[in-house]
Amino acid sequence: MIPLADEVAAKARRVGFWRTVLTVITAVLFAAGWAVAKLFTVVWLAVTWTGAAIALGWQEARGTRGRPSRDEILADNDRLRTELKRLS
Repeated sequence: MIPLADEVAAKARRVGFWRTVLTVITAVLFAAGWAVAKLFTVVWLAVTWTGAAIALGWQEARGTRGRPSRDEILADNDRLRTELKRLS
């Protein structure tokens, strides 16, 4: 036999069958977990983007987009009353 072929045959005999099977199973499960994680990331991004688009569309339809919130109006009102008392 060719010396290189003998060396390859000797290495092949040392490789354990069950260890190879477990390595392949592990690789498949790892790849499946990685794919599921990427899928959930894409789904989460799509859901949050859709939710934000719906909220902005809702505000635009109601005409409330860009208007100050109730809390901002009340805070500004308090500020103006304080200023009016100071000037009076």
